[in-house]
Amino acid sequence: MTKMFIVLLVFLSSITFASTQVQKKISELPKLYQPIKLTVGPDDNFQVDVNKEETMLTFTRKSNLSTRIFVQSPFSNDEKKLLDETADASFPVLHPNGKTIAFVYYKNDSRGDLCILENQQDTTPKCMNVEGEVESPQWINDNELIFLSRDFITNLSLIKKINIKNKSQEILEKGLLGAPAVDNEENYLAYNQQNGKKSFLVIKNLKNNQRWTLNIDLPGISGFPDFSPDSKWLYFSQYFSDTNEDQKIDANDNSVIFRVNVKQIINQTHVVPEQITSGEQNCGFPIVRKQFLYVTCDFEGSLDVYKLPPSGVVPVIWSKDLIINAHKSSRNYNQRILLLNNLLYRGVITSGEEYSLRIFSNFLLNDDVVAANYYLDKLILTADKKLKN
Repeated sequence: MTKMFIVLLVFLSSITFASTQVQKKISELPKLYQPIKLTVGPDDNFQVDVNKEETMLTFTRKSNLSTRIFVQSPFSNDEKKLLDETADASFPVLHPNGKTIAFVYYKNDSRGDLCILENQQDTTPKCMNVEGEVESPQWINDNELIFLSRDFITNLSLIKKINIKNKSQEILEKGLLGAPAVDNEENYLAYNQQNGKKSFLVIKNLKNNQRWTLNIDLPGISGFPDFSPDSKWLYFSQYFSDTNEDQKIDANDNSVIFRVNVKQIINQTHVVPEQITSGEQNCGFPIVRKQFLYVTCDFEGSLDVYKLPPSGVVPVIWSKDLIINAHKSSRNYNQRILLLNNLLYRGVITSGEEYSLRIFSNFLLNDDVVAANYYLDKLILTADKKLKN
């Protein structure tokens, strides 16, 4: 009996060892980066902003139809609610000093006032006299903010710059606009513009007023731009399909993050956008800092703030062969779409027809009909040209 027990013990130990070795080998396999969650549900947390040192973040939380502003460290969940609960507040942005916060406050005006808290201990904000429905403020230097002022009746918008010292205001752009962003050198303004049923991204040179439209070969619409700290990249959300089935593609649909080279847009060279996140993570509203890219994602039961490398979820050290193998072995169509884009961006796929065919099948199998139709139309156009020749 003792011998049988010893044999059984050795047998079970060998199974455990083998299982441990398999788990170790699996853990050592190359993997896509996973976004790291920074906020805690179950309420929705969004509209994130992060100071330059990346030691403090602020965000809006929606709970019981009310919106409140919170601050916390990116390294812990020691969140702190600002202001009292007598009125809603949203769109918080951190001053370069990391202490002062500008935001939109709805206490005295249902359309929102542009207000400032000098520090996080203040309870009484200082509000400025601006017209229209206020959205999307952003600090562009120590003393100036840009923001969107929308006419409630016509839906026309003004992108304005305001000096918080002397309260002087300047109009930077007007039209059917949204989501303005200025690069760190204050050379370029990026924003959404709507023309009829079409929505697109525009970059404007603030020195000479020259404008460039972001012309990229992607299905759906682009929105919510943000410049990288070195002004080299423009990050944005891309909405491929009508995922909530409301008959339009907009910011309420599922999103992925892309980035493009700003110089390529300005020089009007062929722009190949680089996909940063996978569709399964449903991330949008990028805020780019030196160490991390901060996004709002909806894939774990609620909207929450996450961080990931600025280069995206595909490790930059991956070779083209590793990406090809990852694409072949993946059973997730969102990941396959991401990896196909990465192969196109790196120049591994050079044929537009080959790329359209391969990505069409993945969108179709992923039930993204709108995006699949976009690439089907491209394939039909290519076939027609071949027949004519």
